[in-house]
Amino acid sequence: MIGYSPVSTTQSILAAQVPDAPISLSDVKAVTKSTQIGLTWTAATFNGGSPVIDYRVIYDNASAGVTFTQLVSGLT
Repeated sequence: MIGYSPVSTTQSILAAQVPDAPISLSDVKAVTKSTQIGLTWTAATFNGGSPVIDYRVIYDNASAGVTFTQLVSGLT
């Protein structure tokens, strides 16, 4: 027999929104050296409707002609 299968049941989804930025971003002075950065933060109250699974640290030094260089991603 050739043809289409029966129609499946419908599902509703809600697309996540962009979460708020983390709060209380702080330098961990005991870790920060000339070649590494120590940071701590608290997750934002609004997560966009889905758990945050990735934080990215981006460096911006416009005065040196370098803007928005991603240093690391995949942080939880």
